[in-house]
Amino acid sequence: MNNRLARFRFASSRRKDRGVALVTVLWAVIVAGLMLLGVMKTARTNRALAHSELGAVQAHWLARAGVEQAIAVLEDDDPASDGATEDWYRNRSVFEKVDLGSGWFSVSSAADDNRPGLDDESGKLNLNSADKKQLTEFQALTETQIDSLIDWRSTGDQPSPNGAKAGYYQHLQYPYEMRGKDFQTHRELLLVRGFEDRSFFGKPSSSLSPIGPAADTTVYSYQLNRDPKGAPRVNLNTASAETLQQKFNLTPGLAQGVIQARNPQIQSLAALLDVKPQQAAPAPNGAAVQQSSEPPINQFTLQWLAAHVEEMTLNGDERLPGKININTASRDVLLTLPGMSAELADAFVTQRTSSGGAFRTLADVLDRHMMDENIFRGLFEKLTVRSDVFTVESLGVSSAGVQRRILAVIDRGSTPAGIIYWYQSP
Repeated sequence: MNNRLARFRFASSRRKDRGVALVTVLWAVIVAGLMLLGVMKTARTNRALAHSELGAVQAHWLARAGVEQAIAVLEDDDPASDGATEDWYRNRSVFEKVDLGSGWFSVSSAADDNRPGLDDESGKLNLNSADKKQLTEFQALTETQIDSLIDWRSTGDQPSPNGAKAGYYQHLQYPYEMRGKDFQTHRELLLVRGFEDRSFFGKPSSSLSPIGPAADTTVYSYQLNRDPKGAPRVNLNTASAETLQQKFNLTPGLAQGVIQARNPQIQSLAALLDVKPQQAAPAPNGAAVQQSSEPPINQFTLQWLAAHVEEMTLNGDERLPGKININTASRDVLLTLPGMSAELADAFVTQRTSSGGAFRTLADVLDRHMMDENIFRGLFEKLTVRSDVFTVESLGVSSAGVQRRILAVIDRGSTPAGIIYWYQSP
């Protein structure tokens, strides 16, 4: 009896041990399964992140390819004149959804209905060089914005009536220094009194470019102090009479008149219209100055000045303040020019897109009878038909659909073409 009871207890104990072991194994399987699920989920997450990071890298370099494409197009372009008929301005084959295998890129102008091409900075109002009258004619600016803008870019401590100087910015909740000289970047304008609400730059969008009134303004445009062929311009305040005769086919008397008009310096090219021939000094060592086969110029005319304005300069600076390209400027920008009426601005926009095409030189303005000579005399020194600085916004899209954007300002005036501003989406 006792043996039987002992065997029963032993068997019962073994069954209980087996049950505990089974439960333990089951829990171990469950825990291992959960751990495996966690590892698999982590692996999937890591794969997704790696895939996303790969897509982001691909999209970034696709966007960079768009910038390089823009530079290549500009380097192939004839810089003698720039207008809306050229490849850099509009070309779907080189700027719209260009396939590169791992994705594609597009270069477009967000401010111009996503036109496939670049933006010409010389077609905009330069906030560093525009005077108060021009800024006032730009209807999107308030008096506070105009005065504050001028105060920001100028020295001195006395603010304009509606402006702000250092004292204003130093007493803000988060104070900062004002620049007191030219703007370095376009978005620096957001630091200036009157521009803090960002409305000047338009509503937020996926584009990196300004799409509000700011799209018609710039701080980057300039013009190299060189003629359309790339040679240094003739400085009318330092050139000898012989140089003036050789370069411009002037009579000795008119060349001497230019020298005497300096008194001490010629202040504007329009002042040449008042220069009269003077008694010429004898040529050095009796040498004769080589003349053109054309009759020599004995009196400056507005037509002659318009044809040669980009061959002359009044200083030795490497770069000249940004002028307005009449081939690419919007109606609003054209209206900031002195003497420019709404009708005349409309005529410019119509003329450059008609059969006449882009203006090749400023003389074309007179040849096409665009305006009265008195109006032209007052504004031709603010005009140009060519550009050195362009903006490109490039969108790169990877094969996985990841997107990245780059906004760059390209300086074609440097050799090789360089980048003077760069911003990329995170």
